Amino acid sequence: MSTKQSIELNDAQRSAVDAAIADPTNVVAGAGTGKTSVLVERYLKLVTDGVPIERLLALTFTLKAAGEMRERVRRAIAVRHPDLARRMSNAWIMNFHQFGYRFIKENAPALGIDPGVDVVSIAEFERIKRALRARFESGHIPGVPADFGGEPPPPTRLGSLFDNLMNVVHQCRSIMLAPGTLRTLVTKDDHPAYIARVDTVIALADEYEVELQRRGLLDFSDMITIPARALQEDTALAAGYRDAFDHILVDEFQDTSAAQNELLRSLSGGDFSCVTVVGDMKQSIYRWRDARVENIKEFPDPKPKELTVNYRSYQPILDLAHALVMNDPDLAHAAVPLTAHREGGDASVLLFHPEYGAERHDDEAEALGAWVDHLLGRTPAPGAWKLDPVEQLLQPHDIAILLRRFASSKLMPAIERVFQRRGIPFAIVGGANRTEARALESWHALLSLLLPGNRDVDLVAVLEAPPYRVSEASLAELFTDNDKSASSSPLECLDDARIAHVTDQRDATIMRDLRAGIHEAREVWRKQGFREFLVGSIENSPLRTRLMRDGTQPAAVDELLRELLDLTDGLARRGELNLATFLDHLRASLDERKFREDGEAALPRGRVAVMTVHQAKGLEFPAVAVVGVVDTPSRGEGFLVSRESGLYFGGDSGKNWNREKKQAENHDHEKRMEDMEERCVLYVALTRARDHLWVSASSVEGKKLLKSDSRDWLFTELIESARRLNLAQEIREAPASTEPGAPQHPVPNQTGQIAEHLLNEWVNLRARNEQTPDSPLADGIVTVTWSDLAAFARCPLQFQMSREAAHREGDLEEPGEARSIERGNSSVPPAVNPRDFGVFVHEILQRTATGEGLDAALGAAASRYDFGKHQATATRAARVLVEQAIAAGVAGPGEGVRTELPFAIRLDRIIVRGTIDRIDTTPAGTVITDYKVGDPSDDHAWQVQTYAWAAQRAGMEPPVTARVTYLRDTGADPVDVPMDQDIERITATLETAVASRAFPAKPGAPCSACAHRGVCEFVAQVPEG
Repeated sequence: MSTKQSIELNDAQRSAVDAAIADPTNVVAGAGTGKTSVLVERYLKLVTDGVPIERLLALTFTLKAAGEMRERVRRAIAVRHPDLARRMSNAWIMNFHQFGYRFIKENAPALGIDPGVDVVSIAEFERIKRALRARFESGHIPGVPADFGGEPPPPTRLGSLFDNLMNVVHQCRSIMLAPGTLRTLVTKDDHPAYIARVDTVIALADEYEVELQRRGLLDFSDMITIPARALQEDTALAAGYRDAFDHILVDEFQDTSAAQNELLRSLSGGDFSCVTVVGDMKQSIYRWRDARVENIKEFPDPKPKELTVNYRSYQPILDLAHALVMNDPDLAHAAVPLTAHREGGDASVLLFHPEYGAERHDDEAEALGAWVDHLLGRTPAPGAWKLDPVEQLLQPHDIAILLRRFASSKLMPAIERVFQRRGIPFAIVGGANRTEARALESWHALLSLLLPGNRDVDLVAVLEAPPYRVSEASLAELFTDNDKSASSSPLECLDDARIAHVTDQRDATIMRDLRAGIHEAREVWRKQGFREFLVGSIENSPLRTRLMRDGTQPAAVDELLRELLDLTDGLARRGELNLATFLDHLRASLDERKFREDGEAALPRGRVAVMTVHQAKGLEFPAVAVVGVVDTPSRGEGFLVSRESGLYFGGDSGKNWNREKKQAENHDHEKRMEDMEERCVLYVALTRARDHLWVSASSVEGKKLLKSDSRDWLFTELIESARRLNLAQEIREAPASTEPGAPQHPVPNQTGQIAEHLLNEWVNLRARNEQTPDSPLADGIVTVTWSDLAAFARCPLQFQMSREAAHREGDLEEPGEARSIERGNSSVPPAVNPRDFGVFVHEILQRTATGEGLDAALGAAASRYDFGKHQATATRAARVLVEQAIAAGVAGPGEGVRTELPFAIRLDRIIVRGTIDRIDTTPAGTVITDYKVGDPSDDHAWQVQTYAWAAQRAGMEPPVTARVTYLRDTGADPVDVPMDQDIERITATLETAVASRAFPAKPGAPCSACAHRGVCEFVAQVPEG
């Protein structure tokens, strides 16, 4: 029974939601037109009309989109149909690959597949590819001609040839084309060398399939192609799935592949009846990953429902984007103009391109930096630009910098240099999912070695991964006499007799060390109990070291380890904590990461986000800079596959193989589709902006004579459209660059001067510090935080061992506002993550300090933090804390206020760095404030004392007051902390220790809480009691 009406929809949205259930329904959803709301409301309308939740299938392109839709449906069901809320656990809301994986698991016996089959992981795929490459280059793959098809390339090019041919193998799998079919497309006129190249592809495809089957794995593309093929070939199975769903909803239909379209066709009975698809041709940007925009053009809805009201951007941004796509005949007929729902406002569209020269990346980066500083209100825009001041100043995380791609970008290094010199906080988004997955796979395999009956593949995964990195030759020697029986334990696989076959003595020693480590782990397990063993394994896991080394942000590492600890606690509460169950849950987490897009990374808080256009798909920002527009995406020569004509090439190669006509036809079509996609990529980038848009290139306008591999022609079209419609202001002159050590602009007060001084020194020292050797305590510059100084004061040896273990030299983060917030803290709402809540409150404090109203600050911050069903509770609690702080006069706007101020104080061999929450300059002196949510801790005083010491070191005149302000539900409590002269002594002592590399132990009370007490020889000197 429904208890609430649906949300307010416009006429076009309502028409899409109310479409007949039996008809194929195509919803053309332009950028920012509320497509997710329409999908959710369509789902809820079907439920209201009596369709059971279990008989609705909703398919999305990404895991993130599936999670967002599921949560929005869940919340709405709880309000409108509370009697159905329990049935949401049976809802089919997932991305295509999740559905395919579930299909395979449910039908494995009928498909002739082992029910225990797994999807090939990132690490496993790389191992298979490495093994195939070695056999390919040495001529040991059956069926590969001696000349590889054509004149053999030099040895240095074999790897490139292998990669191209493996791409063909995956193209064949993705479009459901059996590689052997390529042989049937060979004609009598084809050159023998071409036929040999086809045979090479077929041989590689066969060998790859053999490797997958030998390891009991499926390729990622199999998640789509196996279900699609099964439903095409098995009519009874297809009928069962058709009868299982009353309606199917599909998001981002323009990004579906041929195989996904065939899967959808089979699920709907062949005619797409009872199917609603939502998409937009103009946002088709995944052709490189087999997306087929023709799917949306061919969908059988004679009267598509067009959503044309944009709720995101101002009209000039929409008009510029529309003019861009109207220049393409394939897009023009589907390019319905969008109308902005928002009117007035502080909107701006700027186009930057230099007056003279080409590839002036430094100029483009310098101009970009000036624009960002202008939006942040840090420095005025150059006078020649004639820009009005920004009415509503932005925070760094309100701004996104979008590039076509990071790889081979010449602009990115220039942007980094300019942003670092200007002190603009920024972070490069993405990559963490793949890094986390690799590290977790290795750790999962390592823990699996403690179970009886483990697979050889677990032992191989451990030995191949850091820190062991055993060679493939040594692995082959280890398993020479191994019978690979299911009962073999890792200790049996690593016995002396088998290790004796390993000729590389380094690898042999590593194997013996691993065997000893397994013995030791089992002994710790026996003595401490499993829960304590597992918690210790997580907290002291090599995961941290590996992730930090691979560039993962410290906050992301902490979040991952906390996720594992929460999993342990949850299993313990249910009485299900054992190694096998823990590993099963960890495997499920890994499987989820396999279905997650690389771009689904968390956005940085308090920093400008630098990302690719593909990562920004589905996101929006108050300000967006689309940069490097004329930079050429590197496509390479490459081979491509056509179902009609077989193997062809992406460039001009192969004309001597008697396939000129087919080559030209395919190449022309591919080039036309590539050009259309580049236009769509730029369209998507432009329409991410809500208020402010910047578009720039590092060269003068292109000569629109030919559509070369460069995108000059595209930028030229954009400029011409903007001029014709008077939509944008052109900027041709970059501001003058400044030397790193010189202040860029005069600042109005002492606090501002100190800020510039600290920022400039930080940038200079960062540049020097990049030359420091890898070891965190090697000769060179060592960066430390307040917590490092505290650790050194407790025990220099503990400090050294922690630095060596964590290797935090490149870590730009420091233990922050939520370091000591524990669960159970009365100021943190129950069931809300304390760390996230602490960062949430800090962002609101930072926003209100700039003059932003509390309601606006809460709304802006709340949109960036997801507390799930506790969102309202967390927001209310944060409001109380901030209101009390403002009422107590320790928060809010004020003259001479600076917030989130980074500093770096260079001594001789060390840099002390950190970020100060707030500095207030008043006639009575300067107050350094650090906010804490909850109760006092000794660490808090030390932290703010270090900040005050840094401010004085930077030249701030006394008196300087160090203050910790505790935010509790009972009120704000500012506590002034006396200056600690020991900091000067401790930093001097640390300087000496770094210079001499002597870190003596200080046995005593700190040993009881030391993470290294199990390996420290001095811990025994602690007196009893």
